[in-house]
Amino acid sequence: MKKLYTENKYIKYNKRSALKKWKRKLKHKSWEKNKRKRLQGLSKAEIKEINKFKDYVSVKTPESFSFIGNPNETIEFINKIEKLFHKRKKTFINISKLMN
Repeated sequence: MKKLYTENKYIKYNKRSALKKWKRKLKHKSWEKNKRKRLQGLSKAEIKEINKFKDYVSVKTPESFSFIGNPNETIEFINKIEKLFHKRKKTFINISKLMN
C-alpha cells in the first residue's frame, strides 16, 4: 500500500482534492460569518420571521395597480407572477406600497 501513496499520480490527486476541500471550507466559513453578522442584534422572533419566507421569491406590486392609470407596470407585474407560477416557484407578493 505504501507504494500506491507515494506515486506521482496519487500525490497530484491528493493535493488537488485537498485544495478544493480547503476552498470550500473557506467559502462556507465566510458564509457563516456573514450570516451571523446579518442576524446580529435581532430577536429570535425576528429571525424566525426572516427565515419564514427564506425559500420564497419576493415580488413587489406597482404603487398604482391599475390597468387604466398604469397599464405597463401592471402588465409587467402580472407577467412576472405568471412566469414564476410556470416555474413552480414559491412567491411572496409584497403589497405594502400599494396605493390604490
